[in-house]
Amino acid sequence: MIYPVLNPTQALQNLQAKSYPFWDQYYAFFSTWYGGIIKNPGPLLTVPFDDHVVHRGDGVFEALKTTDRKIYLLHQHLDRLIISAEKIGIPLPFAKPQMVDIILQTLKIADQSDTVVRIFLTRGPGGFTANPYESIASQFYVIITKLGLPNKEKYTDGIHIGKSKVPVKEGMMPQIKSCNYLPNVLMKKEAV
Repeated sequence: MIYPVLNPTQALQNLQAKSYPFWDQYYAFFSTWYGGIIKNPGPLLTVPFDDHVVHRGDGVFEALKTTDRKIYLLHQHLDRLIISAEKIGIPLPFAKPQMVDIILQTLKIADQSDTVVRIFLTRGPGGFTANPYESIASQFYVIITKLGLPNKEKYTDGIHIGKSKVPVKEGMMPQIKSCNYLPNVLMKKEAV
């Protein structure tokens, strides 16, 4: 099969023609790469493929619950994000007050009461090696998603626990809320 060579307009049209069941749960997306907020981002919920978060897990994140459009522990989560970024040397693209402003604006654009605010701070695009100095600039992303609540059966029937064969993170790694969650993925796979 011969695949077409697309120009940027055709690629964007192909993206916009796609449909994915989870997209109706993504309400608003802020991206430093795009330079603004996209409402109902759907197929535009993208990160540059050469961002070090994609090919190295080189980034940090936080997930914050909102109820009635109020964010739980916003400043504490941002403080932890900043501490994690400092530990691995990712520079902040904004001061904390600007991050708060971006988060609140994105939440307002989402226009939903009960959500999860997902914040990502990445090393940024540039090169495919492990060299962090190839990145052109750190990136800040905020995605507002639907709040998923646990099944009622977990409260009435309880849950099962077990011990995983996947080794735990050691040293400083458990102190950094990094985007490298491979051990967690392998534990979930094992549990399922």
